[in-house]
Amino acid sequence: MATITITRGLEGLTSAFNQQSIEFTITTSVIPTVTVESIDFMPTKTATNIGGLDTYVMDFTDIFPYLLGFPPDDYTDVSKYRKEITISVSALAATTQTITTYLCFAYDRVGETNSLVYDIQTEGSRYAVYYNSAIGFYFNGANGNYDVSIGSSTQTETLVNGYNILSLSGDLSGESGLFVIDGYDTEFIVFYRQNIYSESTNKLIKWINKDGNYSEWDFRLVSTEDNVKSSNEIPNYKQTMAEMRNRTREISKEKTLTFNFDTVAIDTEHYSQLIKIVESPAVYYDDKIYKVADYTKTFAECRQNLKFNLSLELKDYVPTY
Repeated sequence: MATITITRGLEGLTSAFNQQSIEFTITTSVIPTVTVESIDFMPTKTATNIGGLDTYVMDFTDIFPYLLGFPPDDYTDVSKYRKEITISVSALAATTQTITTYLCFAYDRVGETNSLVYDIQTEGSRYAVYYNSAIGFYFNGANGNYDVSIGSSTQTETLVNGYNILSLSGDLSGESGLFVIDGYDTEFIVFYRQNIYSESTNKLIKWINKDGNYSEWDFRLVSTEDNVKSSNEIPNYKQTMAEMRNRTREISKEKTLTFNFDTVAIDTEHYSQLIKIVESPAVYYDDKIYKVADYTKTFAECRQNLKFNLSLELKDYVPTY
C-alpha cells in the first residue's frame, strides 16, 4: 500500500495573493493527484526514490486568486472576506491526505517576517485600527457572545468566527485604547475620531485592507468631476443641404465620475495605512465600488505632512450606441 505524507502544508489562514505551495512524499513510482474544489491537478516531482519515496510539490500561486474570487459588492458581507477550501492528495491504493485552509484577501510583502498573514488569526489585526464608527478585525474563536474591552470599558458583543465588522455602541462607543477579547490573545490598538465631514456612515470611505479586514475613514468631499468622452464617428447623410445639420456624428460615449477627497491623518502610522488604500481589492463609497484614480504617494517619517488627498473614479451610464 502506498503512503502519502504531507511535509509542508498551509496555515489556517492563507493569502490568495502570495507564493503558496504544498510539499509531500509518496511511495516511489506511485502517481499522485491533487484535488482542489473538485478540480484535479498533477503536482511536480522534485526528488525521485530517496529512501523509497518520491517528493512532489504542488504550487497554488496562480490558482488561489480564482478560488477566492472577487471581494463582495456589499462590504458588510464578511462571509465573503474569506473562503474555506480543502486540498486532497490521493493515489491508487493510498490513504488520501487532506489540508483545509481559509483563503483571504490579506497578503505579505517581500521580505516581511515580523508578522505574517497567519498571525492575523490570533492577533485580530497586525496594525493599529483607526475608525469613525466600526472596527474590522479577525476572530479565531467560535460564534458567540464575548466580553470585548477597549481601554477600561467592557461590554458583551456578538462575534463570528472569521472576519468581523463591529459597530461600536454603548460603553465602547467612541473609545480609543487597547482592544481585547476576553479569553483570547486578540489585541491591538484602536484610535477613534468623530465624523467631521460625513453626515452618515454611508458617506465614509471603506476598503479591504492589507489584513483582509474592513477599514473606514472620514474624508471631506472637495469636488466632483463629470468626464464624458465621445468616439466612433459616423457620417451623416441627408438628401438635400437644407436638411443637413452636421456631416458626422459620434455615437459612442463613455462617462467617468471623479470624486476628489481630502483628510488629515491622526499620525504617521495612520497616514501610511491611507497610502495603501490603492492596494485594496475594493474601495466602497456611497454603496458603490470605486477605482482609486489618484492619491498622495509620498510618505516621510520625519516632518510628515498629515494631509492626505484621494481621488475615486466610477464608470457610469450615458446614452451610447
